[in-house]
Amino acid sequence: LKRTLYSNYCQLEVDVGRTTVSRAQLVLQKRISYTIGILYLMASTFYIFLYAVKVQDNEVVSSVLMSVAFSDGLEVFVNGPCIMLMTAGIFPMLAVGLIG
Repeated sequence: LKRTLYSNYCQLEVDVGRTTVSRAQLVLQKRISYTIGILYLMASTFYIFLYAVKVQDNEVVSSVLMSVAFSDGLEVFVNGPCIMLMTAGIFPMLAVGLIG
C-alpha cells in the first residue's frame, strides 16, 4: 500500500524526481562528509590549543579555545542530530501536509 501510494501520489501527481545513486553510496558520502567535518573541527580546535600553549596562558586565547570547543561539541552532539531530524523528518512531513 505504501509503495502504491508513493508511486501514484508523489511520482505521478507531484512529479518528484528520483536519484540514480544507490542508498549505499549516499550513506558512504554522508559518512565521509561527516568524518571530514569532525576532523576539521578537531584540527582547528587543536590549532587554537597549540597557540594558547605557545602564548603561555593568555586569557583571551584561552577563552577563544573554550568557546570554540564548546561550539564544536554543541554542533556535534546537539545541533547535528536536530538538523538531521528536521531535514529528514519534519520538513518532509510539513511538505506532505501542505500538499495533502
